[in-house]
This record gives sequence, structure tokens and C-alpha cells, in this order.
Amino acid sequence: MRRPPGRAGRITRLAARLAGILAAAGVLLAVAAPAASAHATLLFTSPAAGSAVPAAPAVITLTFNEAVTLAGTPVTLTGPGGQRIGLGPPGTAPGAAWSACR
Repeated sequence: MRRPPGRAGRITRLAARLAGILAAAGVLLAVAAPAASAHATLLFTSPAAGSAVPAAPAVITLTFNEAVTLAGTPVTLTGPGGQRIGLGPPGTAPGAAWSACR
């Protein structure tokens, strides 16, 4: 039994419309989705980043907007002439603040 040629055309048009609707929905979802943030934001430091202090601080504190895990050497302290000053291992402070002790 042979189908009338009009039915095949309707099915093709329906499939094309459905594909268009799904593509449009995918684009809308991609555009409307909030951006993923995989990194903590540094809120402030003590002493201030880039500041010059008369003597090496006993503690350097970094405060982030969320808890962080520090690996390696997350902070550097430089003296006059750009020489690096050694820091002890990082430790936790209240909340999401971390301190590196000299």
C-alpha cells in the first residue's frame, strides 16, 4: 500500500519545525544560564596588595569570598631591591581568611 505524497511532506515539515524549536530552546538555555564561577574572589589583603611597609609584616592575611585551599607558595613577600623574603607555611584564620606567617 502506497502513502499519499502529501503525508510524507507534512511529516518532514513537522520534523523540521520540531528541530527548529529544540535548537531555539537550546540557544535560549545557553544564553540565559548563569556563568559558572570556579574561582574564589580575593576580597582584601592585610597589608594591602602592592603596598610598601617599613618592616616585614609578621602576618600576611588574604580574605576570600569563600573557603579556599592553598597549595605551593600562594604568597610572595619582596623586600627592597625585589629580593624575596621567605614565608612560613600558610594557615587558617577565622572565616575564609588565610594567613602566611613569617
